[in-house]
Amino acid sequence: MQVLLVDDHPFIRSGVKALLTQHVGNCQAVEVSDCGSAIAMLAEGKEAPDLILLDLMLPGIDGFE
Repeated sequence: MQVLLVDDHPFIRSGVKALLTQHVGNCQAVEVSDCGSAIAMLAEGKEAPDLILLDLMLPGIDGFE
């Protein structure tokens, strides 16, 4: 399973990543700090993640947009 973590707080990202990789078999998590980075990563044309965990209160463009 591939997971994309989008959160502006590095502590939250690293904690969620640690939980996922320890407790979910064969899980790979990629971290980004904002929606712009997430959109750029998805636009590269690589395989899309199976799950995106998105903070809805991000600076600039939020998760609702």
